[in-house]
Amino acid sequence: MRPKPRSLVIAKPPYTRVAVVQLDYIPAALIDHRSPLEDPAFALAKGDSLEPAGGCPPAFSERLKALRTRIRTTYGEQLWLRIQAILQTSRARGVEILLFPEYQEPDSVVVSELLDCAKLVVR
Repeated sequence: MRPKPRSLVIAKPPYTRVAVVQLDYIPAALIDHRSPLEDPAFALAKGDSLEPAGGCPPAFSERLKALRTRIRTTYGEQLWLRIQAILQTSRARGVEILLFPEYQEPDSVVVSELLDCAKLVVR
């Protein structure tokens, strides 16, 4: 009678599922005392696209400030929706570490809101 062959148990190597986000975004930084988040046609080589060439008349300064705030708020809301979709997809695919580009998140997208994802490290 032949002895029964032993079954070998081969341990799978541990792994971490990492995802790197490539996202078209506007940098959340001040550049030449201007915020690209408040200027939809921001370019380094050009001036402020919202302000008239001769400067903003004082009568319109409050309206221009309100416009900049609306642009920044709208951009932040749209970006947050994109980030939420990325987070949902990452969770569904078992991603454990998610890496976003540097200077991608504006102040309106608070990092603590991103960290409420169970078992998902966002950097």
